[in-house]
Amino acid sequence: MTTLRFRDLRRLAAVYKEARSAPVFCERHGKPRVVVVAVEEYARLKLRRDDPLGYDMTDPTWMMKMVHDALSGKNQIYVDAELAAVAKRLRKPR
Repeated sequence: MTTLRFRDLRRLAAVYKEARSAPVFCERHGKPRVVVVAVEEYARLKLRRDDPLGYDMTDPTWMMKMVHDALSGKNQIYVDAELAAVAKRLRKPR
């Protein structure tokens, strides 16, 4: 991880200001290469690194297992809880 001094970022004040409220995607050759996010968002994402349902995300087949379980209804309680949490964050009743 690279740490920059704030004064080095002065030239990028617009990026800093925007990143405090929403992720900023930096592109190179028309493709997103880097995302700048607020430290609070980084901390939130860092906490969610491990899968709460216990899938081994280092296993290349984890997504197919998750899709199979979701379609079969195995984790419906957890899916409903996550949807409710997202709806609450968006302040929209489910």
